[in-house]
This record gives sequence, structure tokens and C-alpha cells, in this order.
Amino acid sequence: MEKQFDEMLHEFINLNIQGVDLENEKELTSLYISEKNYQERRNMPSNASTGVIVRVGDICYIDYGKAYQREIGYQHFGLVLSMCNDKIFVVPMTSNKKSYMQAMSEDNPNGKSHLLRFKKVGNMKNDTVLFLNDVKFINPARVIDVKGHISKNSHLFAYIKMAVMNIIMK
Repeated sequence: MEKQFDEMLHEFINLNIQGVDLENEKELTSLYISEKNYQERRNMPSNASTGVIVRVGDICYIDYGKAYQREIGYQHFGLVLSMCNDKIFVVPMTSNKKSYMQAMSEDNPNGKSHLLRFKKVGNMKNDTVLFLNDVKFINPARVIDVKGHISKNSHLFAYIKMAVMNIIMK
């Protein structure tokens, strides 16, 4: 049995090394940060012990962890849409300029319907894009920091919720 464990451990380490472009500093840094966050936070039922309090409408810096193709991964912003059973329902965001140009907005009504432009709020540095088709429930321990807030009673928040519902119910 011990030999099997040693073989699995060796293969696990090799798979993780092979899966990373060691010459791509940005990718390696994101992977390192996510792994470090996971090790520190994986047993936390919430982020209360980190001192970060999350509310509906908060724009948070979140560690989404590893991702498959076409999924949000690593560290990105996200908008908290709701809270349920000790999890938060978030819409991931990116400041990628190409995604921003393709995203739907009032001034670009023919943009891609799963991308929604979002103006910077609070301590955000850039305008961003909401990935409406990447909404998910996550453990609040994934939240690193709160960077801004929009009122859950605002027209903008209602518009975003409706856009999410339209994508989910397509």
C-alpha cells in the first residue's frame, strides 16, 4: 500500500509541474497565489476569521482557483448577487479589453449577451466585464477583499440580476 501512495504522490507532483508553463511568470504567480490561498483557507467555513465581511452588492477580489478552458480562474473580481446557506452567489468579472469591446451595454446593444460591461466602482482600477454565464456559488473564504459596492436596491443591480436570469433561463 505504501508503494502505491509513493507512486501517486510522485505522479501528482509531476502532473502539477507539467501543467504549468514555468517560463510564464504571470501564470505561475497566479497558480502559486491560488495554491497558497487554498492551503490557508480551505478549512474555513466562511471568511469571518479573515476579517472580510461580505454583503450582497459587494464587488470583491476573489480567488476562483484552477479552471478548465472557458471558465474563470485564479484571481478576479466578482459581484455578490445573493447569499444562501453560507455560500455567496457571484458573477465573475474581468478587465480584459477584448472582452470589454465585445460585451453588451447600452451603447453596444448587439454585443455578446453573456458579457455585460460594468463601469469601475470603489477601489477598482478599470472598467470591467461581467461573465454572466460563469455565475456560481462559492465559499466566502475565497473572497480576498471587498473593493466596492453597488446597492442591491439600485436599478443597476436589478438590471444585472435580470441579465443573469436571461442567461440562466436561455
